[in-house]
Amino acid sequence: MEKGTLYLIPVTLADGAESKSLTPFLNDTINSINEYIVENEKTARKCLKNAGLNTPQSSLVIHDYSKKCVGFRLINFYGLFLHRHRQISWLKNLF
Repeated sequence: MEKGTLYLIPVTLADGAESKSLTPFLNDTINSINEYIVENEKTARKCLKNAGLNTPQSSLVIHDYSKKCVGFRLINFYGLFLHRHRQISWLKNLF
């Protein structure tokens, strides 16, 4: 069984840092997927917009695992990767 792919994409916190921090590969990746696991939905959406996301944000599937999510465990998302050809990005605040 072919499994999905998880891309780890850093979320830039400084304004305008996307052009200096994200590689062309990451920009292409951002525009090729529509499902994200995020630490903070608001900052993730802003980062995607600033990175040049072409997909309307209303069509994105965003899984928020912030501290507000009671009983959250990353294992809850492992089932997402078992679907064939599924591509998911994990946006993490790193910068």
